[in-house]
Amino acid sequence: MKTNILKNNFLYKIYFNKILLKRTKKHFFIYLSQGIKHGSSISSLISTIKNEYKKIKMFQMYEILKDTLYKMENDGLDIGDAFYLSGLFNESEKTTFNAISKKSINSAFEQIIKQNKYKSEFKYALLMLVTPVLFILFGYIVFLPEVKAFTLSILAPVNAVSSTAIQIPAYFNDRSIFVISFLSIIFISGFIIYLVEYLKKNNPKILFSFVRLIEREFIVNHFSVLLQLMESGLNISDSVEVILKDSNDTLAKKILGDALADMSNGYDFSHTIEKYFSDYATVAFLKGGELNDQIESSLSMILSHNELLYQKLISRLIVWLPMAGETIMTVVLLIPLLDILKTTTVNAMNFTV
Repeated sequence: MKTNILKNNFLYKIYFNKILLKRTKKHFFIYLSQGIKHGSSISSLISTIKNEYKKIKMFQMYEILKDTLYKMENDGLDIGDAFYLSGLFNESEKTTFNAISKKSINSAFEQIIKQNKYKSEFKYALLMLVTPVLFILFGYIVFLPEVKAFTLSILAPVNAVSSTAIQIPAYFNDRSIFVISFLSIIFISGFIIYLVEYLKKNNPKILFSFVRLIEREFIVNHFSVLLQLMESGLNISDSVEVILKDSNDTLAKKILGDALADMSNGYDFSHTIEKYFSDYATVAFLKGGELNDQIESSLSMILSHNELLYQKLISRLIVWLPMAGETIMTVVLLIPLLDILKTTTVNAMNFTV
């Protein structure tokens, strides 16, 4: 009975789908990759892992894997489609898997693991930049009367012996400043997300110029798939076409779609890449590879170059963004105290003995 309540509980579903599933998927793909590498069939691996999840009472994951096996064995779906329909793959992962699995299923899973390596940490870092500040501002909005009463109780012994009473900040009588600050942060965050999506669709070059992280991520994710496809025997234009076939990624459709159109008109792949990318090393490697008919080698060098810089950038951000968020949170938390100290310092108190 308890299990059924958990499985049908709305909050539990949110926790599972948004947090726990992402964490579990990473380990699940690693188990599959290692098992396939050692010769096990994917169906037997899924069945074994499914039963293990049941033993440790992770019933949602058990049901997902059970559904996946049914789609593969009874509905005749291939692995990529079955994983996508059961929720184990998102759109990007499905595209990556379908492209690379033609060469090697294990390579496809390894590529997906690599793509997701830093995503969750970076998203957590972004949340830790904004969420603590929103949390404190929301606390002030809800508990302002209690905060005001607490502050007055602290100042009461001092004001009792001082000829000039210390006044509490005016915003303790009005929530509007905290409400405006709270809504402003949400609005600015939403506007930034909208602006990024707009630039992805309309002007990736400007986006890449200001946010190098997105450029590095695009190269690491899509050029690695491109290299895998070319190593399986496809030429550059056919490889780009395979990626575009299943992809709903905005940047991929914009950049790779443009590249495919340019190549059909006789231009090199680097012609399109040069129009969008701001990293000169990437463009130089690609041009050199096309000039010497060694494009696979150039793509490998481009990946090594960008993976190193991408990992360094992510490693820094996942350290500094939470620290910045905690610093801002501390400042916001202490604003009333700082205002009171300023009042105390500027208007020197005269004590009556």
